[in-house]
Amino acid sequence: MRIRCCLALIAALFFSVHAKAQIAVYGTFSGDHLGGINPPYPYTGSYSFWAAGGTFGIYDDFFHLGPVRLGVDLRGNIFNSKGHKLNSGLAGVRFAFKPPVAPFRPYLQASVGGGSTNFGGGSVTTSGLQYMGAGGIDYTVFPRLDWRVIEVSGGGFRASGNNYPTSTISTGIVFRLP
Repeated sequence: MRIRCCLALIAALFFSVHAKAQIAVYGTFSGDHLGGINPPYPYTGSYSFWAAGGTFGIYDDFFHLGPVRLGVDLRGNIFNSKGHKLNSGLAGVRFAFKPPVAPFRPYLQASVGGGSTNFGGGSVTTSGLQYMGAGGIDYTVFPRLDWRVIEVSGGGFRASGNNYPTSTISTGIVFRLP
C-alpha cells in the first residue's frame, strides 16, 4: 500500500508539470557599450564606444512548473554606429516568471557565443568569445504580442588575450507563437 501511494504521488507530480513549449521570436532596438579598448602604441589610456543597432532572436520556454519557466534563447546582435561595430551570436539558458494575473513576464538569462568588432577603427575586425547575463521585463499587450519594456545586460568580449566589458540596453517587441 505504501509503495502504491509513493508511486501515485510521483506520477501526480510528474504529470502535473505542464510541458507545453512557449516559443517566441523577438526584435529590439539596442544600444551597446564596449569598453577597455587600448589604443595602439605610443598612445596610453583606454577608450570605449557606444554603438546602436538591433537584437533579434528566438526563445523556447520548454519547461513550466506553475509560474516558473525554463528554456533556451538564441540571439544575434548587430551594432554599427559611425564606424564602431560589434556583432555577435549567442546561445543561453533562460529563466522566466509568469505571474498568474499580472501582464508582466520578468526574466533572467545567461548566454555565451562568438562576436566580432573593429574596435571603432577601420575595416579590420577581431573575433572572439562573447558572454553576457541579461534581465528584462516583457509586458503583454495582446494575447500573443509583448512589449519588451527593457532588457539590460552586462558581460564581456574576449579577444587577443584581453577581456573587454560590454553592456547593452534594449526595448522592442516579442511575438509568442501559438
